Amino acid sequence: MLTLSKVFNSICYTIFPPTCLHCEELLRSGEEYLYFSCYAELPLNNGSWISPQQNNIRDRLDQEVNMATSLFFYTSDNIVQSLIHHLKYKDLPKIGAWMVDHFVFPCDSIYSKSIDLITSIPLHPKKQKQRGYNQLDKFCERLSKRWDVQYDPEVLIRKKHSTSQTKKSKIERLKSLEGVFEINASKRKNIQKKHILIIDDVITTGSTIKSVTYLLKEGGVNDVSILSMSVVF
Repeated sequence: MLTLSKVFNSICYTIFPPTCLHCEELLRSGEEYLYFSCYAELPLNNGSWISPQQNNIRDRLDQEVNMATSLFFYTSDNIVQSLIHHLKYKDLPKIGAWMVDHFVFPCDSIYSKSIDLITSIPLHPKKQKQRGYNQLDKFCERLSKRWDVQYDPEVLIRKKHSTSQTKKSKIERLKSLEGVFEINASKRKNIQKKHILIIDDVITTGSTIKSVTYLLKEGGVNDVSILSMSVVF
């Protein structure tokens, strides 16, 4: 006998059938978020998984981090852009957990044995209130469970609501990030001499990551590593 929730879901599926977040084709049984052909064409950043200690992402960060990995390549009109857009602006934070379930496994043995703590790039409180969530939380929560490593979203505080970094030069980005972040005073003891993994959604120039890395190392962290959903090249 069908439960009330199953009946409701069936009705919703009939009236509003799920479509691919990129090509908008109707999803078939077993497909989630992406039509099969779009899923198959996701631009995976395999090289950074194979060599997280020697790759273009780490070079972009001036080798200040211990390891750096990105799941996908990001461009302004590709499938990854569609996923990130829905993740951030269409109230679909569960896409983050889906990414972990489907794409993080190459990083399992490399990261899970060396990371002491997972944290994420915070939103300004005003922006998080407007959006209703931090788009990185579901990703980090699933990763924390998968690797049995604590996730603490409150290690860093965003003091200033910085403007969009998209059209700024590398120097302009670094300058605009001065004083934007600080370490949460109540967390300082917890991060001493730890290896911390920072999660972000898109790495462009790497200015935000570098700013946070310097801050954490000045605060007593031994090593910082990076895992981003995507990277722009």
